[in-house]
Amino acid sequence: MLGFVQICEERMCPRVKTSAVLLRLSMAYASAQIEKYGGLFSKISGVRSLYPYFMGVKDENGITERLMRGD
Repeated sequence: MLGFVQICEERMCPRVKTSAVLLRLSMAYASAQIEKYGGLFSKISGVRSLYPYFMGVKDENGITERLMRGD
């Protein structure tokens, strides 16, 4: 639901005594998905993704500006 890709086979982690899989996520892909779907959680249906629950770019910029001003 976020676009992670498995990059190696499942291995046993002796420290926690369970199996683990190494995953990778392209930040370019994640940024593009946030730009496309960010902030649309109540307006979009049929998309199996968590990206609609991220803040939209417009909201992100507004929050950043308020934080920089100290509001």
